Parts: sequence; structure tokens; C-alpha cells
Amino acid sequence: MVLLALLLTLGASTLTAQTMMPLPPYNNTYNGMVRGMWFQAPADFRIVGIRVPTDVGSAPQNAQVMRINTTLLPYPSLTSNYTTLGVWTNVNSTAMIPCDILVQTGDIIGIIGSRGTNGSTQANSYSTQNSPYTQTNAIFGLPVTLNRFGHQGYTYPVGDVWWEPNYQVCRIEMYYTSAVTVPNDVGISSIDSPQNFCAGNEDVIVTMKNYGTNQVTSATINWSINGTPQPTVNWTGMLDTLTFTTRQTQVNLGTRNFQSGIPYTIAAWTTQPNGVADTMTSNDSSVVTVQAAMAGTFTIGGASPDYTDFASAVSDLVQYGLCGPVVFNVRSGTYNERVELDAIAGASAVNTVTFQSESGNRQDVTITNTSSSTANNGVVVLGGATFVIFKNMTMRNASTGTYCSVVELGTSTDCTIESCELIGGVTTYTGYYAAVVNGYGANNHRTTVRDCGIRNGGIGLYMYGTNNVTTQDYCVVEGNEITGAYYTAYYSYYQGFEKFHDNYVEPSSTGYTYMYATFFYYGHDASIERNTWLGIGRNYCYGIYFYYQNYYVPGNSRFVNNFVTMSGQTYGYRSMYKYNSYNTLFAHNTFHMDHNYPSGDIIYDYYPNGCTYYNNILYHAGTGRAWYLYGSTGVVDADYNNLYTNGSTLLYWDGSAKADLNAVKATTTMNQNSISKPVVFRNVTTGDLHLSGSSEDDDDLFGTLLSQVTDDIDHELRVQPYMGADEACYVLPGALTYEFVDGSGLQTAYAEAPGTVGIKYGVTFPPFASTVTFT
Repeated sequence: MVLLALLLTLGASTLTAQTMMPLPPYNNTYNGMVRGMWFQAPADFRIVGIRVPTDVGSAPQNAQVMRINTTLLPYPSLTSNYTTLGVWTNVNSTAMIPCDILVQTGDIIGIIGSRGTNGSTQANSYSTQNSPYTQTNAIFGLPVTLNRFGHQGYTYPVGDVWWEPNYQVCRIEMYYTSAVTVPNDVGISSIDSPQNFCAGNEDVIVTMKNYGTNQVTSATINWSINGTPQPTVNWTGMLDTLTFTTRQTQVNLGTRNFQSGIPYTIAAWTTQPNGVADTMTSNDSSVVTVQAAMAGTFTIGGASPDYTDFASAVSDLVQYGLCGPVVFNVRSGTYNERVELDAIAGASAVNTVTFQSESGNRQDVTITNTSSSTANNGVVVLGGATFVIFKNMTMRNASTGTYCSVVELGTSTDCTIESCELIGGVTTYTGYYAAVVNGYGANNHRTTVRDCGIRNGGIGLYMYGTNNVTTQDYCVVEGNEITGAYYTAYYSYYQGFEKFHDNYVEPSSTGYTYMYATFFYYGHDASIERNTWLGIGRNYCYGIYFYYQNYYVPGNSRFVNNFVTMSGQTYGYRSMYKYNSYNTLFAHNTFHMDHNYPSGDIIYDYYPNGCTYYNNILYHAGTGRAWYLYGSTGVVDADYNNLYTNGSTLLYWDGSAKADLNAVKATTTMNQNSISKPVVFRNVTTGDLHLSGSSEDDDDLFGTLLSQVTDDIDHELRVQPYMGADEACYVLPGALTYEFVDGSGLQTAYAEAPGTVGIKYGVTFPPFASTVTFT
């Protein structure tokens, strides 16, 4: 992107023939992120004014005009391949914003405009018409097709943009006039450098543009910094009139030293094109205020802070960018605000932004917001941010309605929420507006949520990629407590290479009619390990949905070392619903279910092609089946499992009910070493399925050693692998004793030469160890 701001001095004759391009009628106001329209120019013309309609109110205007340099693809595809032709922020006026922008036939022009304080919620004027909409007699009587256009953020200049068919076109008034101009006319169209720079010496570079009908071979460039005139630059060269590219050139005005923390206003303007007076002065000048990018440690709140609140800190981040890592230490207290981030220039895996409680305790800092609509949903809104970390704090949405999310991921990537308490509203809404962590609408690649308490909401985490081929990749959800969700704790849709590790999951016992503990939909290459699920109550149990994994995108997944308890439902349909999920290692899991519903199953398994089942405990304390499997010919292997039920049917295998394991073994080569016996667990009511009592030393529960699974649910090493997630084989350390002896075997501290010395040793072997090595 090339950013510019225009400083215009309009002559008396300027804009005399201006005309507003007709727009479809106003329908409603959208309060939220920035929206606009794009179209292809049907003729040459000049944009001489922009105005955001006042049907959305009279707050300050923000607008940006850009020439798009690529073919736009529908949302959620994004692009930053455009050139900004004009940008205006916080223009406190209801009148037209004057400008002078040359547009040539075929240019794709995007215009975004809204009212509101730049960086906060924006008011957009929505029309009655959906995209694409053809406006007749639009420019010089020619038709123009208007398309919905926007950016997933609140801050101008905007970052990535998108277009979207079949939704309302946003209305921004554009005033235009003829492209015919004076013969000799040049101007500074943008100040390109310094932008997003570190303190120190930087070149000041501008773009000079030929707006006239003559070629230009010379001009004078005048400029100033903070009002102080700088040496004039006498330019010579060639600015043609053929194309957008040949009409302009970059000019280096000189190098200056820019100090940290100081704003610099740079103004540049032209005179004497081709050695004659420029009679069109409205497009001569540009001005921009810049400041060195941020690096270092700052404070928010408390006594004598660098920033009084999150909003002011975020404003500087977005405006100035980064030239090094930034840490904000947040003083103890409650901050009643909605933290709205956007893309931060310079952010990277090295140049991260961290917001953390100064004390290191999550209870000491609370950010709170009460949402009432999509416009103000969420407590922390990441927008288009990358490499941002929130750590050791509490975020609370006090809403009890539909809109009660806590973290809105927006279009962010590579962001982390760590060791935070995320408290959503208590709600009965089941959609993503009520997700405590809401990732709907874009691919939030490499998002991490770690060691957090995720409370309440309709959904704990909602992670939703683009589609079943273009997935959201490498997200990590680990070490969290996800409790109290009304509908489901985790909704994973269109994700690749996700890690769901070491989480405790307990949805609300009085929530939605169906106990949907977790959804894993249309993903691939998932690693789901060492989690504990506890689903208590509700009417119908469906437990964990494992649906079309590795089906559309080939891959290999792991469901390993998990505890799953489903208890107290009226109808225990499933603990796990596994449907067309391929190529999964299903090993060392412990399931417990207790419903007296004969047609229920711990696992309902439909066409598990390429799957392997080893060392699992599927324990039905009620009357349902341990396993319903259809399509066993696609299974790689299943063995060393403990399959148990108190009901009359142990399994349903390829369309046939099997009362016991002998009936299974008679019809298949699988499960030949599997068993069916009662097991003692530590505390089923709390979901603690560690082996206890007589099951701790039960040789019958020995499974087979798997090179792919070296530890258990507690990260303890597997030596003699037990079935289930808990390694109940407790290994005592070995012991070695030794002493020096002489040739007669008597203890000695030394030996005479010539002579003999030896070592006498004793070894206590650890149980089950296969080898002891001495060096």
C-alpha cells in the first residue's frame, strides 16, 4: 500500500462543475467496522469531493479512496494490493471533503467512508440495494456497477480489503468533474517515506504526479518539517501523460533525523511546472504527520502511566507501528472499555505486542464491556492484528443476551491469549455472537489460547475456517478450563493441523437440550490429546462430534490419552459420534457412560477408513453398547481394548449385534487380544478416570507398547502400557552400589603396582525394565 494525505488549497474556480454520482436510497445504519463500495471507471474523470451521508449522524467523517491493482475475489479473500489516492480522518464536518483525484477509464476505484472517531466503532450508510447493483446515468450518463466493499477493522488508513456479493452496498457520496485540465499541472500526490520507521536517519520521499495535458520535464518541489522550510529541490526528468504509471515518479527530498516519541508534520508542494506558473493549485500539495515506530516497555493505568487506558495505547500502536517488541504492563484495576485493535505495521514473530498485568496475576486486571449488538460485541477485538499477546488478566462481558463474546478474533493471525480468565455472558443463545472466543469470518491461522479459564457463553471457543479445503491452520487450544457453555464448549470447523491438548471441558449441565460437548467438523491432521471431558445432565447425549476428519483434505489425526465421561442424560445416544472420519490413531482413551438406553453407544463409528484402535477402555456402566462400528473393512486394526457394558449387547459390528467379545472374535481378525471386564475408576462423578483400587495392579489391563504414544494423560512415561489414558504401572527407580576391592576381593582404598584392583557392585533392577546399562 501507498498512503497519502492531501492538503488542498482550492482556488475560486475549482469544483465549479462538480456532480454527485447517484446512489441507491438509504436503508439503515450499520454500526461496526468500515464499509464502502467499489466500481470500474467508465470514463476519465476527476474526483473533486467525498462526503459520508448524514443519515448515519453527524460524527466526524473518515474516508479513503484507492485504486485497486488486482482482481478482487469474494470475501473471505483479502487483498492489500491497492494504491491509496486519498485518506481523511476525523473531519468534523457535515460538508463535502474537497479533493482532486484523477481517474482514468478502466481504473478500479474503491471508496470507504464512515462517521465516528477514527479507530472506534464506525457508522456506515447502508443502501436498499445488494451487490452488485448497476446505477444508471452514474458518471457522465454512463452506467456504473456498485459492489459492496469493506475492511474488517475500525481504523483509517485501512489494511486488507474485501468485496462481497449479495449484501447491501454502502453509500458514500462521490463528486466528480471532467478530467480535462490545464496544460502544465503537477503536484505531490503522496508522501511515501518515512512510514512505519524506527527513530534515526530516514529519507523523505514523495511521489510527484503530472495532472496536466503536457509532458513535464522540470518542476520545483518545496517542503517543510513542523513548519520549518527545507531546501528546495529542483527536479528534472520526464512525466508523460500516457498511463497512470508514466504520469508519476518518486523523488528523494533528503535525509533527516527523526527522534523517538516526537510527531513530525511533513508538507510538500510543487511550483513552476515546465518553468511556468501552475494555474491549477488545488492538487499541488500533500501533508502527513509521522512518528517513529514503537519499541520497549510502557505502562497502562495507575499512577503516572505512559497511557491512561488501552484505547490510547492501541491508537499509537496502529498509527505508528513497531520497530521492536513492545510490552504494556497494565496496572491493577478495572478498565471499562472495549479494546479494538487493527493491523499494526512492523509486527512480526520478533516484534510482538504484549499486554500483561504488571503484577502477573490475572485477578488484578479486569477489562469489562457490556455488549448489546454486533457493533459493540466483545471485550478485546483483534481486528486485523498479528503477533499480539494478552497475558495474565481477566476479560469479562457483562451482557446476558445474544451478544456476549469476550475475544473477537476478526481477521487476526498469530495472536495469543495466555493465562487469562475469559468470562462470557450467561446466555441461551447458541450462535457465534455468544462465543467467548469468536473466530468466525476469517482464517485466524496460528491462533493460540493457552492456560485460560473460558467461562459461560453459548459456546466456549468458536474456530471456523473458510471451507473444507481452505482450512484455518495451526491453531492451538491447550491447558484451558472450558466450563459453563450453554451449547458447546468447543466448535472447531474447517481447521487443519489443530492442537487441542490438556484441556478440561465441562459444558453447562443445565444448558441446551442436547449435550454437545465438542465439535470437530471437516478438519484434517488434528492432534487431540490428554483432554478431560465431563458432560453431566441435559436430555440427550451426543458428546464429541468427530465429523469428516481427513475426508476432504487427506491427512492423519490423533485422538490419544483422553478421558471422556458422559453421565446423567435422559437418553445416552453417544459419547462420541464419529462419522466418515479417516486416518486417525485412536489410542489410550478412557470413556465412561452410564445411561440405561440400550440403543446408545459410547462410540458411534461410521466408515472409519484408515483408522487404528489400540489400548482403549470403552466402559458402559449402563445398558448401552460399548461400540457401534459400520465399515470395518476400512479399519487398519483394532486390538488390546477393554470393551465393557452392563447391557446385553457389547458391540454392533457391521450390521450385526454382538453380545460379547467371543462373537466379535469369531467373525473378524481384530480385537483378538481385547478384553471385557469391570474397571475401578478414581472418581467418575468428577470425570476422574484414573485407574484405582484393584485396577492399578491388574495385569489384564496391559496393552501393547506403541512407539507413537510414549506418555499418558499426566505426561508420565509409559513403560508397561495400560489400556486407557492412565498409565497405572508405577516404576521404582533402580539402585546401584559399588566398592573397590583388591585381588582377594577385600575392600581397599588403593592398589600397589604391580597389583590388582576390582569393582564389586550390586544392582536392584526396576520392575519391568528391559535393559540396565553400565559404562
